[in-house]
Amino acid sequence: MVKCTDCGKEIPEDETVYCDMCRAPLCKECGATGLCSNCTELWIAEIDLEDTEAEEEA
Repeated sequence: MVKCTDCGKEIPEDETVYCDMCRAPLCKECGATGLCSNCTELWIAEIDLEDTEAEEEA
């Protein structure tokens, strides 16, 4: 059994999905987007930063 990084639910190893960026173990519900919550937050922050930089250049 493996514990989901996001929700903490115990899941069998054969039902575990992994974050595409950091390979953290996730249950199928939490791993539906392909990213754990930490990597999702980082990804969104990076997009926001890129948008801010693009606005400053314009």
